[in-house]
Amino acid sequence: MVDDYAEEIVRQTESLRETVRGGDARARVPSCPEWNLGQLVRHVGGTHRWAERCLRAGGAEVWDEQVNKVGSGVTEDLAALDGWLAAGAERLAARCARSARRPGCGHRRRARTQRGSGGAG
Repeated sequence: MVDDYAEEIVRQTESLRETVRGGDARARVPSCPEWNLGQLVRHVGGTHRWAERCLRAGGAEVWDEQVNKVGSGVTEDLAALDGWLAAGAERLAARCARSARRPGCGHRRRARTQRGSGGAG
């Protein structure tokens, strides 16, 4: 299942890359008019890096603000951002795959106890 997520991260990033390829980094994003295309690409690439850090940290706190700071200093040239975006998606996908193979890493539900309702506590 995690491999499916990893593949989808790469697939969706490739779709974004194809969409913005040859575009103008200063063009406004219709669904988010306060952002331009360069900012959107940097945000997505930053999110890849943030999520990879979260997985690498293994439960240690990683602040959301890092998503918006990651892209600082990165060019607004979409051609240059293309490789950076692809690299972030690949790193995240690889980290997902590695994390899934670690013992104890997985989605588990904790047993809940019912308190004050007459149920077992």
